[in-house]
Amino acid sequence: MRNFSPLINNNSSSFKLKLAKSVAFTLSEVLITLGVIGVVAAMTLPTLMTKIQDRVLKQQYRKVFSTFNQALKQIYYNTDTEFLCSYGTVTSGGSCEEYSDSGECIKWSKSTSNGGGWSQCPQFYNELRNVLKVSHSCEDNAYKKHCIPKYKGVDTIYKDKNKDNKNLTDKDVIKATTGAPNFREEKIINQNPAWVLQDGTIMSFYGKYIAPLFIVDINGNKGPNRWGYDMFVLGVHSDSNGKIFFKSVDANVY
Repeated sequence: MRNFSPLINNNSSSFKLKLAKSVAFTLSEVLITLGVIGVVAAMTLPTLMTKIQDRVLKQQYRKVFSTFNQALKQIYYNTDTEFLCSYGTVTSGGSCEEYSDSGECIKWSKSTSNGGGWSQCPQFYNELRNVLKVSHSCEDNAYKKHCIPKYKGVDTIYKDKNKDNKNLTDKDVIKATTGAPNFREEKIINQNPAWVLQDGTIMSFYGKYIAPLFIVDINGNKGPNRWGYDMFVLGVHSDSNGKIFFKSVDANVY
């Protein structure tokens, strides 16, 4: 009986070869396809990465906010005290009535609020420090002592926003930021205390624990260290019953 296996094998190989040739791409087609993929990736990847980072930062913000409010509950449990270190419900805000020659406010109109008070802020922050997991702290020179990166202050940000104004003077900058002098860059870098928590969160206080107000950097040294993005101002507020809680504050620099 005749052996047909060589014929079958040859035909099969020939068929496979022809099939491979019929579906193969030329080098130019491959390069064009890769080029199109590269262009699409270049257009969509930055947006995708930004969305991912925004989502991560939102989760970090929620985590930090929850941690701080849990700390308040723990402080109350430990001390049975609602410390006088909070902004009450403001019924009318103060405004500057007179400026010095340098631009600083030297006379404020009175503001009124229901509740609140600052007299026990040092005691409150001492209890807060005991509750939060602080790994490193600086009472001054926070930048040189590596508690904080080189943050911009409200004065620096104001200059950046008005960089096209050639008539802008130092007095203009001081006057524009007179409501938050302890958040100017020199104060943040050299004078204000700062804490670094074990999870990397950074707290930079408004003066020497004198006010219920501080900057919180939710991802610490990772950057971009930008106000309103990964840096926020939190204030301690109180309701009509004196119960205190943290609240995000508009620092007018975002």
